[in-house]
Amino acid sequence: MSRKSELFGCTACVGLLFLPLLQWATSFAPQGSLAGVVSPTKPMPPLNLGNWNSGEIQEIAEQRISQQIGLRAWMIRLDNELRYRAFSSAKPLIIVGASDFFFDPGYLPSKTVLHSFDPAKILTKLYNLLLLQEELDRHGITLLLCISPNKAVVYPEHLPIDQAWINEATKANPNKLELAAKAIALTKIRCVNFSQLFSEWRKTDPANTPPLFKQGGIHWSNYGSARAAVVLLDQLQQMSGLDIANLDLVGTATSDTPIDDEQDVALLANLLITPTAHQPSEQPILQLRPGDQGAPAKILFIGTSFTWGLTRALSKIYASGSFAVWYYFKSDYQFNNGTRMASVPLSGQASDVPSRLEPYRFVIIEINEAAIAEMGQGFIEAALIGYGITPATTVPATLIDQIIDYKR
Repeated sequence: MSRKSELFGCTACVGLLFLPLLQWATSFAPQGSLAGVVSPTKPMPPLNLGNWNSGEIQEIAEQRISQQIGLRAWMIRLDNELRYRAFSSAKPLIIVGASDFFFDPGYLPSKTVLHSFDPAKILTKLYNLLLLQEELDRHGITLLLCISPNKAVVYPEHLPIDQAWINEATKANPNKLELAAKAIALTKIRCVNFSQLFSEWRKTDPANTPPLFKQGGIHWSNYGSARAAVVLLDQLQQMSGLDIANLDLVGTATSDTPIDDEQDVALLANLLITPTAHQPSEQPILQLRPGDQGAPAKILFIGTSFTWGLTRALSKIYASGSFAVWYYFKSDYQFNNGTRMASVPLSGQASDVPSRLEPYRFVIIEINEAAIAEMGQGFIEAALIGYGITPATTVPATLIDQIIDYKR
């Protein structure tokens, strides 16, 4: 390479480094934005020696510049695009498997099956869930555990090669979900295991069945959520003995692009061109079951972001129903005529929980299989205390004896 070529290359690279500052000063190009990046809300403190020496002014100024220089976002997207094309990964760390299936690393086998876990913690949590189920039965409330599926488990053929190797090598190993499933069956905890059900659907569905997860999403597709909602309502009616309004999935309508959170993880990759952005997506058509005379169920969900798929499906039909989400047992989302209202923080004492449960006929605790030990996010224990029951801290020996064949 000639000296002039080297000089030109270096000058161009240095010039690119200053382009964001130039854009900020002159606004010659539109500002960009990055998915998953939250702008700082802290106000700038007064300029004085104390604030300067503490570094607070510099930190806030750096955050604001980082957010407000538009070309910086596009340069990050370019860097991520190059990483994606060359190494099938991007920042923040997003993993891309076969056929452009995007994965969050937190749900991959390297995180969910290789890391050790404490069986006693899971069994104790489930025992407290059983105690709460029995108590809520006495108050006319049906409690149900809902285990959401993991994309990496439902679509293992699309895992990156290294994760596929891990998945294959650990197939025979016991895992936390198997432990929970055995304890649930033994103790008669009410549960809908969508992880198992989705895998079964994959084996029996015709080839042209819409996907249960979209390529660019880490949460189930709207079609998968609708199928789950139909099963959920059927199970609630069967387990409670009440006649509630049930749904049927009668078809799909094609959207030009994925909607809602169907490509959430692909957007978080912050690429120049999101591969899944312009792919059509089959959206479910739900209707009330013909001849069904049941009333809309009054449901309270306590769960994670996987709950939103279920509430979207229910909102299409259950506009007159009463349901809400206590998101991670921290925020309260009420639904009004099928529309999700702004959240309010959950506040109060454990003693307040029983009165707050009175409007609902069903309480559903949703948890993703990767976080089974965190089910309820503290709700189970708080509810027990509210009803005057001390949560268990150890598992009864009789329950352990029934699971003697489980080997960690």
